[in-house]
Amino acid sequence: MENNETFLRTFNEAKKRLENLPIYSENFQVKIEFVDNRFLFKFQGFFLDNIALNLFDKIVIDHTISTTSSEIKTEIMHEVIHTLQAKKYGGWIVSRLKIPDWVLEGYAVYISRENLTDGQQKFLQYCFNHNKLSTPDWYRLVGLMVKHAIEQMHYSVDDLHRGKVDYDTVYKDMMKRYKDK
Repeated sequence: MENNETFLRTFNEAKKRLENLPIYSENFQVKIEFVDNRFLFKFQGFFLDNIALNLFDKIVIDHTISTTSSEIKTEIMHEVIHTLQAKKYGGWIVSRLKIPDWVLEGYAVYISRENLTDGQQKFLQYCFNHNKLSTPDWYRLVGLMVKHAIEQMHYSVDDLHRGKVDYDTVYKDMMKRYKDK
């Protein structure tokens, strides 16, 4: 990242946005560690090829991949969301078992990505025509689905996280609205 001042500004921007979430906790704390060694980073994540990892209440960001302040902010927010989800919905193991994967990742994408809806119509057309999506495309799709469920279908964040909202219901409604435009 550019310098410490940029990091602090980026971190404070992320913090302000996170503080307004319904799952935010006043006594929330998380450690953020930057790693400049790709092998060490991958080892900590059991050889997953990611940019950031959430190891319980510690976020590890690979500085060799993620260098711009917007990437750092996105990764911090995404991983902090997972920590908040765990704190609010029963801890790390319980939340991973009970929160549907599409909500777990989709909510983190929805909150962390500022440009999620750029080219949305074209992207949804692509999704509609392809049965198998790449991992980045799946993340974007479930982010859009969570956005749609909250903003268009008016489901609560709690209902989503407690598994009261069905993936197929949201997907079909989103695609129907997309086709109707």
